[in-house]
This record gives sequence, structure tokens and C-alpha cells, in this order.
Amino acid sequence: MSVNTWVEINLNAIVHNFHEIKNYVGRDVCVLPVVKSDAYGHGACEIARILAKEGVSFFAVNNVEEGIAIRNLGHFGEILVMGGLLTDDLDSILEYNLIPTVHSIDWARHLSDKASKRRQIIKIHIKIDTGMGRLGINCDEAKDVLKEIVKMPYLKIDGVYTHFSTADEVDRSFLFEQIKRFEKILKNVPMGKNIFTHVCNSAAMLDFPACHYNMVRPGLALYGYVPSERIKNQLNLIPAMSYKSRVLVIKDVLPEKDISYGQTFRTKRRTKIGIIPVGYGLGYFRCLSNKGYALIHSRKAPVIGRVCMDQIVLDLTDIPAAAVGDEVVLMGTQGACEISAHTMAKWTGTISYEILCSLGRNIPRLYLWREERQGHVDIYERIDERRERKYIREHLPIDNSVNLPKSE
Repeated sequence: MSVNTWVEINLNAIVHNFHEIKNYVGRDVCVLPVVKSDAYGHGACEIARILAKEGVSFFAVNNVEEGIAIRNLGHFGEILVMGGLLTDDLDSILEYNLIPTVHSIDWARHLSDKASKRRQIIKIHIKIDTGMGRLGINCDEAKDVLKEIVKMPYLKIDGVYTHFSTADEVDRSFLFEQIKRFEKILKNVPMGKNIFTHVCNSAAMLDFPACHYNMVRPGLALYGYVPSERIKNQLNLIPAMSYKSRVLVIKDVLPEKDISYGQTFRTKRRTKIGIIPVGYGLGYFRCLSNKGYALIHSRKAPVIGRVCMDQIVLDLTDIPAAAVGDEVVLMGTQGACEISAHTMAKWTGTISYEILCSLGRNIPRLYLWREERQGHVDIYERIDERRERKYIREHLPIDNSVNLPKSE
């Protein structure tokens, strides 16, 4: 069965980005890869599997279900659940040896009661709300709450953290205020030795090395992007995700003819159009109607007319070589041209995070991995867990390999 629209995940790029981050923060700082929301659409299990081979033993997820999925891979390391949990999750936390985030004294008491009944010590990370206004123990309550938690014998404090609300903004004044509040709590409440202290998401990690403490939490950077174009890509990050389709049909259309729903586009010349089997049902936002472009033969093909649920129309008039079956790059690189997640975010009025996460849903993922040995390169291609593994290239001379970053 052929796949006409897919998301391509370059696993070598993930490994490359991880080592770029690790070299940047130094050997004394633990890199905690954030694989929540299915690894920002890249596939949490595949990303965790490949990073575990690189020595990663600690992952961060959003909820218990994500943590269980990583544990079921055979991962024996640590898994931090950063999101809010309910009492229904307590048994799973203990059964799968997950590290919950404690964000209130009530939640700490629930954990303590369950752990004491089972005579099982639970590692926890404590989250302080220094100004994000979401989960976390309020700063003005933190001293008393932490003193109570320290006395709970079945809760072992493994880490303490906070989250910045303006790390990717130009005005850094509030970020400095959050650091000040966090430091004050660390100073006033002894929580034991050898615990992880972490505050840096990708933006703060890149912009504020002094705040690395002994752990950082890269998410977007791991997948090849800086959180804001204001932040310099000083690590040579490589985007791991591409979004591709194929030309399904080519038609010649006369001038003054309407294209797609609503008569929002009318041809002004004899136009060669291409029908592409992708739409908002497969992650291509409807708001891209009559704006944006795709890449065919390393040239820009404008989107014309409204985006439908499962089809878009491209203007191929200026790409005479375009043919049925040709690759269409909706996001990614083709030759010297690129459409990045940042570019798509500008077109749609959102952020790159949302673009990546939305593309991971309902679209087949194709994983690419390259290995070099004995003067040759083996290149593997695999559809995600729902489909079988196969090889697209095998034992090629290195100079004939496809354009994938080398594994570290």
C-alpha cells in the first residue's frame, strides 16, 4: 500500500541535536529530553528508543499514559511526569516507577498516603510557581509546604523546578524576577543534597547559561528549532521533521475559471494546476488557503483556492517539468529551498510548537536512519509501528548516500 502524504522524521538529526545540546551545556549538566505530546509530533517511542542508545536515561513526559508508553519500551531509567495528575493515577505511578511532579500540598499528601500503605518510596520533583500562573506551589506558601514535604518519609525529593513564562520574549525583566524568587526558595528551604534543579526550557537554555543549574529541559531545540527567531541558533540545530506529499493529478485550466470552494480564487491566465492529496484533515491548516506555497522541483508552487479536508491545489504553471507522482514538500527542504515550521507558523498566525504537534496526528510517519560502517552507508526507512519495516537503500558507497546528517 502506497502512502501519498506523510511526515518524515530524520532520526540522525535528533541524535545530532542532542549532542549539540549536550556539548553546549557541558558534562556536569543533565540533559532531560522532553518527549511530551508524542515528542512534539515526532513520535515519543521512536525518539526515546534512539536517544536511549545515545546514553539518555531520563525522559520528561506530560502524563501517566505517555510515561507508561516509554516504560513499556523496556526503558529502565527515570521518567518525570510534568503534568498535573489525579488520584486515579496513583497506582500507575507506583506500578511503573514514574516520578510525579508535586505541585500542591494536597497532592503530596495523597502520594505520601499511597506510598506509606504500600511501603514504597516514591521519587518526586517539586514544582514552584514563580510566575507562570499554572501548576506549582505558590512562592508565598512554598516555605511551609516544602518543610512539610521534607518530613514525609516515603517521598524522596529527587528534584525541584520552575517554568519561565517569558523566556523567549525580548523583555527579560520578569524572567529575572522569576529566577530571584526561585533562588530565594532554594536558599530558605533545605531539601537535601544531590537533587536536580532545573528551570531551563529550550529558550532559557540557549539564552541564559547561568541558569542551567544541573539539569536542562530541551524540547523544541531537540527537534531542530529555536523557540523564537530572536534567539540565535548557535548550536547548528537541524530540523528533524519534513512534511511531504505527491502530485496526484495535473490539469490545464483556462483563464477566468474558479478553483476550489467558495470561488475565492479565479485564474487570470491559462494555468497548470496540481491536485495534492492533503488538506486540513491531514494537518494542512485551512487558513493557508490562497497563501503560502509548497516546493516541487526545488521551486515554489503557490497554494490557490481554499484548502479542503483532503486536497489542496497548487499553481504549477511556472514549473513545466512537474509531473504526476512528483514529491511535494509542504514543510522541509528541497534543493536550496526550505519551508520551516517557523515559516508555516507565520502563515497560520501561530507558533512552531503547534505546527509540529499538529503534524504528528493522523499522518503516517516515515523514520529515516543512516549508519556508516566499513566505507559504506546503510540507510533505513521505516513506517511507524502500524506498518512493517523495510529498507530503501542498502550498503551504498558513502558519496552516493542520501542527504542525512551523519550519526554521532
